[in-house]
Formats: sequence, structure tokens, C-alpha cells
Amino acid sequence: MLERFTETLVRYKEYHDKMQLMTKEKEIISQEEIDELIRRDYVLSDAGDELPKGIHRLTLEKVLTVMKQYHDGVTAEEVGKLIGASRTTTRRYLEYLVSASIVIADVSYGTVGRPERIYRLKRS
Repeated sequence: MLERFTETLVRYKEYHDKMQLMTKEKEIISQEEIDELIRRDYVLSDAGDELPKGIHRLTLEKVLTVMKQYHDGVTAEEVGKLIGASRTTTRRYLEYLVSASIVIADVSYGTVGRPERIYRLKRS
């Protein structure tokens, strides 16, 4: 328990130091910059208990690596094939990133079949 508390304090100090540095460089900080700082630290945290159940840091990093390569967007099925995971598993990770405002989702209506969700990294 003391170890987790210590890790939390260390992360807070790092966050506080980043915020102080950011405010020294700029008079006004945009909401997007603050959101990105907070969410990126949270999403990629080494503490496994901060991520929701079923979301593992290593798999999440694999998904983010693929997302950085596909600026025009990619489907859950395509990401799954690239990282070696099922479409369902990959979609869970992508939807988590959508909820963390790191990825945006759009719907693509093809000529045949049901619509597909296309995922893109949110531009900052």
C-alpha cells in the first residue's frame, strides 16, 4: 500500500513540474494541452490498476503504435490483424481511447454490408 501511495506522489510531482514548466513558457494554456497532458499520463501509466479492467498497458501501446502509422484512419479489424488480436479485443481498446479523447471514431458507409467504424488519432 505504501508503494502505491509513493508512486502516486511521484506521478503527481512529475505532473506538477510539467505544468509549472508549461506555464512559464506560455501565458495561456489551451484546454487541449491540459487534456492531452492529463490523459496521456493516465492512459500510458505504468500502474496497471489505473487502467480499466480488460485494458492492458502493453496491448494499449501496440494499438497506439499502429494508430500513429495510419493518419487516414483504420478499422478495428485492420488494427487487430497488425497486432495479432481479435477485432473484438481491438475494438475494446480503440473505444477506450475514444473515451479518453485520444482517438476519434467516424462511421464509413460502404456500398454493401454494414457500416464500419474508422478510428483516427485526435490531432492536437
